Amino acid sequence: MNLWQMTLRVQKIVDNKDLTQPDQVLTLFNEGLQDVATQINLPALDTWGEVSVSALASNASLPDGFMRELHAVYDAARPDHDLPIVSSLSVLTKEFGIIGSKSGPIEACCEEDGTIYFAPVPVNATSLVVGYYREPTELVDSTDIPSCLPQAFHDACLVNYVAWRLFALMEEGMDGETVMTARYQGFYQQALASLASRYPDTSRKRVRRVRRVRWF
Repeated sequence: MNLWQMTLRVQKIVDNKDLTQPDQVLTLFNEGLQDVATQINLPALDTWGEVSVSALASNASLPDGFMRELHAVYDAARPDHDLPIVSSLSVLTKEFGIIGSKSGPIEACCEEDGTIYFAPVPVNATSLVVGYYREPTELVDSTDIPSCLPQAFHDACLVNYVAWRLFALMEEGMDGETVMTARYQGFYQQALASLASRYPDTSRKRVRRVRRVRWF
């Protein structure tokens, strides 16, 4: 379904012309797309990029569009050696001491807030090949299609998300149960669960400890 078709579906469900203006509906469709992408590892968003690392640098920014789940890292200096990804900067520090205090081949890394940290710091400039999930492309034009989602979930996820949010606005402050808000929130949550079962998380898990390599 394209943006125009999804908008018509929402307008049919939510009979309120003031709330279903195209600009407001567009904003909510993009919010819904972001919400889905932050919870489900959509294969269409799985991508690879390259990060340049300066000599003796301890961190670098991940590529523009990085969203979540750094799941693979390779050092160009050692392309056959996949680097362990630890769960946090504190774990990396616990393993290697103050980040930047030791130099040598990179042995492990972590991601925080769109930045990749690594230890030890490389003596020479290098590059890292990284696998991650990028942000979905925003919907803009009426013919745009949320291609990162399977066709069946355009309605189940995005239309139900927008309907839920609009009914929440309509029923705000009402006494008693907000029936339509709860109904479409439930439809959206069910669709997310179905999508998650279709695309289970198979990414390489982050480790708690690093098998240290001794260099002589």
